Amino acid sequence: MRITELSGRVGVSTRLLRYQEEQGLLAPRREENGYRYHEEAAVERVEQIRGLLGAGADH
Repeated sequence: MRITELSGRVGVSTRLLRYQEEQGLLAPRREENGYRYHEEAAVERVEQIRGLLGAGADH
């Protein structure tokens, strides 16, 4: 799925997803046209990252 679809499904901005990619937390493949393509597993990965960040905010 493209980054905009992933953003909509997980409720985070495309900017945040690009940041997570820069940090090595997400590794989408690039299509020939340069678009990022995220596998279905990226949804779970982003939700896991959000959960971990949320847990850290509680302390």
